[in-house]
Amino acid sequence: MLGGCSLASLLVVLSSVHAAPDAPILDIWSWGSNDAGKLGSVPPNLTVPWPIHVQKRWIAVAGGGGHSVALTADGEVWTWGSNEKGELGNGTNAPSLLPQKVPGLGGITLIAAGLSYTLAYRASDGVLFAWGSNTVGQLGQPDTLLSSNVPVEIAVPGTLVQLSAGGAHAVALTSDGRVYAWGGNARGQIGFGDFVDHRVPVLVPLPGRARSVGAGASHTIAALDPDGAVYTWGWNVFGQLGRGYDGTPTDGEATPSPAIGVTDATEVTAGDLHCLARTSDGHVWAWGYNTEGQLGNGPRDPLIDHNSTPVVLSTIDRVADVDAGGIFSLARKDDGSLWSWGDGRFGATGTNQKVDAGYPARVLLDRPAAAYSAGGSHGLVIAAPRNANLITVAGTDVNPGAPTSRPAVRDVTGPTDIADVASGYHHTLVLDGAHHVWVFGKNDHGQLGTSGGDLSQPTELDLPLDGTPGFVQVAAHANQSFAVRADGALFAWGDGSYGQLGVGVAADAVPPTVVNLGEPAARVAAGERHGLVLSLGGVVYAFGQNLHGELGTIPTDKLTLAPAVVPLVQNAVTIAAGGFHSLAVTAPGELMAWGSGFRGQLAETLSDSRRPVIVRFNLRDVMTASAGRFHSVVTRAGGGVSVFGDNTACQCGTSPGSDWLPRTDVPFQALYAVAGDYHTVAIGLDGSVVAWGDDGSGQLGRADTTLIHSDCDLQPLTPSGATVIAAGAGHTIVVHASAPPPPELDAGRTD
Repeated sequence: MLGGCSLASLLVVLSSVHAAPDAPILDIWSWGSNDAGKLGSVPPNLTVPWPIHVQKRWIAVAGGGGHSVALTADGEVWTWGSNEKGELGNGTNAPSLLPQKVPGLGGITLIAAGLSYTLAYRASDGVLFAWGSNTVGQLGQPDTLLSSNVPVEIAVPGTLVQLSAGGAHAVALTSDGRVYAWGGNARGQIGFGDFVDHRVPVLVPLPGRARSVGAGASHTIAALDPDGAVYTWGWNVFGQLGRGYDGTPTDGEATPSPAIGVTDATEVTAGDLHCLARTSDGHVWAWGYNTEGQLGNGPRDPLIDHNSTPVVLSTIDRVADVDAGGIFSLARKDDGSLWSWGDGRFGATGTNQKVDAGYPARVLLDRPAAAYSAGGSHGLVIAAPRNANLITVAGTDVNPGAPTSRPAVRDVTGPTDIADVASGYHHTLVLDGAHHVWVFGKNDHGQLGTSGGDLSQPTELDLPLDGTPGFVQVAAHANQSFAVRADGALFAWGDGSYGQLGVGVAADAVPPTVVNLGEPAARVAAGERHGLVLSLGGVVYAFGQNLHGELGTIPTDKLTLAPAVVPLVQNAVTIAAGGFHSLAVTAPGELMAWGSGFRGQLAETLSDSRRPVIVRFNLRDVMTASAGRFHSVVTRAGGGVSVFGDNTACQCGTSPGSDWLPRTDVPFQALYAVAGDYHTVAIGLDGSVVAWGDDGSGQLGRADTTLIHSDCDLQPLTPSGATVIAAGAGHTIVVHASAPPPPELDAGRTD
């Protein structure tokens, strides 16, 4: 499987490239694996589509192995994610966490993303551009050029109507039905009758005009006129050629030949080691490797890991188009709904699960898909934006005491299309749709990033962009603040008396100051007196106070003023920092915890731990984690919410019979959950928000309650329709979409 990496597939929704200049303003949503930042954002959950908040007249997307590509109606190409081989085409080899425009390109009509390269075609003058890796000629260039981080031209005869980029080879379809291929050919995937690489496009000898093509890892597929017969060539080790046999010859088959039984195919697509074909009546045929259910014809037989003969899927119909990713598949029905099946390890099915799906299930997107793409282990979709800009504040960010009558819930008008929020003791950070940072609340330590006074309304903070498209995440705790820029630069400001800003000194920092990490940051977490950073390379760093081992090393009263590597934590995908403890979720869905544990916030002990340890007791498939002062909350694949630690204020969601609890599974299905100091808040897939725990400052939204200062019951904080949430010491932030709440989704099977 290409050394453990999966490929990407073709341009999706071919008709969309003819969109008029007045195409609607849309957003790009992403989900699945976020290694190298290919999701284009830092969402709190990777198992359902999450908006990138870059709204343009998008008409096409393409998912690569570690990068993503998008096309606008006026022909601009935007890229983001991994860039080691220059696959972003921006003249650098630096990754990007947000889409950036490829300079110098315009009028593009087709795009495709391969394992580590990109293709773009301009119909007006017939020029095909390519950038990224050229190790076997996938850029159509001589072997003297190993890679290019700027577009180079490939000479292809004829007018192209489709592109498909595979692992290290590509195919193009012309308007008169000819198919050209180039790049790696060790398995005969070029279809030219040989097994040598071709660094210039060659004509594939097919017996008729082609109507659709697809490039896989090391195999290729085409549907032909007039009857939709399917031809395949290349590697066949798992029957991905659909010939009724596999592995003969082992090197591959270099001459196109028919797949068995498939006719009337109007569209074909190739994944890592499997193929899909859609027929004119809206049905899907599948064949090839099936270890994760990527064929969609039911849970795989443990004794049979592939189907070498095409089978028609019985549980999905009315399919308008289909796309094969690395080891999962996507299809769009004629009503615009998006369906998926296959590998679920990274949440690539978009169903809020991390288990393989043997049958098509509905992707949890509450609006029709305009275009989409299945990448190596992530999905992309173009859909209507959320336009969330209404901020509800429950509680007070001025007086953290416990008055007899709590303050009323108040609404604040925020900036357009809020993407992220974070709260400290008495201040809040907001990331808007333009990826600028806004602040409001108290400013006694400079936590708002200015030398001025408190702010009652969101005010934009002047943070340096230095040519990047904006910021991707904000974080806050106590009286300090952080923001991650799209190029991985990390900024910190506010209270630094314990070295918790990581800027090299134990002092307040105003204005925002760069944290020198040594590599791009992907995510930051703010604790009470310490901080954590997850780098784009998957390394976790820590800084600040370490009295309890919260930095993952031997406890000491000596402050760590600059980021230091946390040992033992590998493959982390998200992090959380609490009062005096730390959490990390790893790619396998395991939770790791370290630091202060005297209230059970580490789950398995009442002692401190200087070493990050895996939390056991059947806590698997963890998706998100958040840390309060002395408690922790996680969400699991499928939406389960678990809380453990201090329960003196009911923050674990059950009566405080003891002052700590090893684990409580609360009765709510959540997208993600956040921990305030002594309360907990969770948001569901439908945007409903519930809160429980301390209500001394009205942070649960029970504004009229006057008798108790905590509540063990999960009660709605606001009506459904919320998009993001945050919890501070004595307040809760809920952001609402201006559109009405989405309809209830049916994510079940169709049979």
